[in-house]
Amino acid sequence: MAQITTHTLNALDGTHASNVEVKLSLHGTEIFSGATDEGGRLKFDIDISSYQSTDEFFLSFGIGKLFGLKKKNKSGVKINYATLSFQMPDKDGQYHIPVIMSPNGCSFWWSG
Repeated sequence: MAQITTHTLNALDGTHASNVEVKLSLHGTEIFSGATDEGGRLKFDIDISSYQSTDEFFLSFGIGKLFGLKKKNKSGVKINYATLSFQMPDKDGQYHIPVIMSPNGCSFWWSG
């Protein structure tokens, strides 16, 4: 089983971003959904033995709900999710993907 962990941070005030919806999908199909805890963390195991090491997974964070982005911005864009695509070549690997978020953008990084 592969393990995916994340740590979400609020760039506005430097706090942990709790209750952020996180979704993992592949080929347009959602294969996991959860939310970060009070410390902004989420950890889950997933069986990827039936997938290819070159498959592109998509990890999406509910940034719009976190910041109450219900209205469109000046350009007419309404942000709901910030999504990162990545591969998991090791079927028993540990993948840690933190994200720092604000109403105007986010940054992903990874550690290994």
